[in-house]
This record gives sequence, structure tokens and C-alpha cells, in this order.
Amino acid sequence: MEQPKIERMLQFITLLAGKRGYTVDEIAQRLEISRRSVFRYIYTFKEARFVFGFKDGRYRLVTNDGPMKELANTIWFSDEEAYVIKTLIDELDNTNSMKASLMHKLAAISDMTNLGDYTCNKTYSLNISRLAEAMKENKKIILKKYSSAHSNDTRDYIVEPFEFTSNSIDVWAFDTEDRKNKRFKISRINEVQVLDSDWEFSAKHKAGLMDDFRTHGDGCYHIKLQMDRMAKDLLSEEYPLSEKHISDIDGSHWIYEADVYKLEGVGRFIMGLYQHITILDGKELQEYIFSLAVNSNLKCNFFKVKVKHSFAIFQRRLVT
Repeated sequence: MEQPKIERMLQFITLLAGKRGYTVDEIAQRLEISRRSVFRYIYTFKEARFVFGFKDGRYRLVTNDGPMKELANTIWFSDEEAYVIKTLIDELDNTNSMKASLMHKLAAISDMTNLGDYTCNKTYSLNISRLAEAMKENKKIILKKYSSAHSNDTRDYIVEPFEFTSNSIDVWAFDTEDRKNKRFKISRINEVQVLDSDWEFSAKHKAGLMDDFRTHGDGCYHIKLQMDRMAKDLLSEEYPLSEKHISDIDGSHWIYEADVYKLEGVGRFIMGLYQHITILDGKELQEYIFSLAVNSNLKCNFFKVKVKHSFAIFQRRLVT
């Protein structure tokens, strides 16, 4: 891990752990990072169960008043540190009761905030415990009032849970109604109810593959990107799993080469940094980015996303 990255994480925590709050612009200026990085840090720490107060456009970390306050101000984790801890816990078997207990304790340690937020986190860790229990006992469950981003509704699902994702944020389960394996986000589950019914479709249980951009699908696309320092830093900070696929060219340019299972994740990343990325390989990705550029009316600015051996073809297509 690069030292400047560690220092920025520590500075971010130290700054927002004080008594006053800061606007996004103030945080960006003090830490010499972009506004996008500020929002990414806030999102990452929220995912790790930290709580931010927000008043008059200013953010700050919220801690307890009382005997736990000193401990709350002492124990903090950067997103990389939280990732390492989760990875170590994830090495345990998914049906190991200790895994659920450790996840419960991690949530508690990261949650020295007001009582309302603590209740929310208790529900989150309780759901993890019940999911692990159902996996161990091979039981069906009901995901009560699950909020689905795909169908844009909230309803109950009867499923057979069988595996947590590597980041312990989602759970793979077999939907007994649709007869499909699906990935459910744990934070969107209102309640997990363990049923007495045993699994019926264990032979069909199969977790999908997840790429560095946290997307999963049935496809497999090999891609190769050339990035400048800004794109490389944002990629490794926003998607830590990508670091193992990044190689240095000359100290000012880097290569990212890997397989992705869906184009949406990497596509969003490229479109947000089209001035800093060159697509070197990946025909399907080139076509996908081209369609996004046309639909977004980027046109001339799109050519800042350079596509090796395809620039003239893309230019002719946009003209016609």
C-alpha cells in the first residue's frame, strides 16, 4: 500500500473526528484530493458502519458521550484496513458460527454512535448471524421487506442462502420462486426469518463470479487499460481488489489487465475518467463505451477516451 494513501486516510479520519464539521470543498482542499474522492471516502466508511453527522452542509464523524467516547476516538480503521479484516474473517468457512460472531463484534466496534444508529447496526449483524445459521443448518429463509434496486419494489423473498460474497456485503441465495441464484445486498434486508423447511434445490446452488468492479454476470470479457496517475489512484482506492492487476509502465502510466464479468462496472469507471484512460484491448468494451458516448451525446469529448487501432473507425461512426 502506498504511504501517501495511508496518510490521506488517517488525515480524513482525524479531520472529521473533531468537534466541528467540514464541507466537501473544505475536506478536498485540506487533504488535496478531489470532491469525488471525498464522497468515496464517506461512502466507504459508511459501509464500514461509521456514522457521519451532516448539518448546514458540513460532515463530521459522530461518537458517543460517555465512557466509550475515548475508545471510539481511538479505534478507527482505514478502508484498506477494514478490507483486510473482512478478508481474514472471510477465510473462515461460511457456516462457521465464529464467523457470524466476529462480524457481529466488528459491527459493534465500528458502531459507537447514537442509540438509533446502534439499533440499526444490531439488526444488520443479527441478520448476518441468522444467514450463517441458515447456511449451517441448510434451512430456507424469508428475506422480509427486501428492497430491490432492479425491480424498484420492496417485498418478501423465500430463498436458500448458501454463500457470503468475499466482501461480506452480499449473500448468494437461490430464489425458490424464480428458480435462480441471486445476489442479495445484506443492508437492504429488513429482517431474516429462518424457516423449518430444508433446502430443496442445493444441486442448483452456484455463486456467480464477481470482478474487481463489484459486478457479476455470466459473461467474461478480457480488458486492458492504460491509465495516468489520477486514474490509477482512483481505481486502486475505489476498487481495492484491482491492485493485483495493475502494473507500472514508466512511473507515469500504468496498465490494468484483467477479466470482467459485466461491462457496466468498468464502463461507469471509464466514462467518469475518459480523459485519463486509454482502452488498449477489449472489443466488447470498446463497443459498449462507444454506445454510451453516443447516448450521452459526448461526441467530440469522447475521443479523449483513446481506443488503440479503432480511433478512425469510431470517428467515422460518430460522423455518420
